[in-house]
Amino acid sequence: METRVAPHAQGKVYVDKLFGTGMAAKQASIQYGKENVVDASMGAITDDTGTLICLPTVEEQFRTMPIQEMISYSPVAGIPTFLDAAIKHTFGEYTPDAYIRAVASAGGAGAISNAIWNYSNVGDTILTHDWYWTPYTTICKETGRFLRTFELLNDQMKFNLESFSTSIKNLLLEQD
Repeated sequence: METRVAPHAQGKVYVDKLFGTGMAAKQASIQYGKENVVDASMGAITDDTGTLICLPTVEEQFRTMPIQEMISYSPVAGIPTFLDAAIKHTFGEYTPDAYIRAVASAGGAGAISNAIWNYSNVGDTILTHDWYWTPYTTICKETGRFLRTFELLNDQMKFNLESFSTSIKNLLLEQD
């Protein structure tokens, strides 16, 4: 008997441009020499030799933590003191007098997925700028949403308020 995935999961092939660019940079480093290639694909911090590094203050903090604290799972809902600190850091002295709550997620993709799932409905269109991370499309497709973009920058390389405003107005005509 042949084992197959469910029909909605068949044929999934995902090629991420970011990871592809990272692999191309690694290949170029081999071909042309590491000193002749700047790999700015992944948003990771490296030293002048291209070796992956950690911010010294982060490393220092990690080294003071008990190993059990570093390797254990945090609660699904998040650590309350961290969530409170995230709110304080986000708003600083400008915290609005409103209901505000932080939500834990499993990384950046988890945060995007949570936001799309919890703040839109099946069939809705999600708006982002045209310099977006390509998994947004997959997340939208898998949750029954659609993705639309506006031009992030205008000809003067400034935020394209016109494209953003037009896109918002058009979207509001289609959905709540």
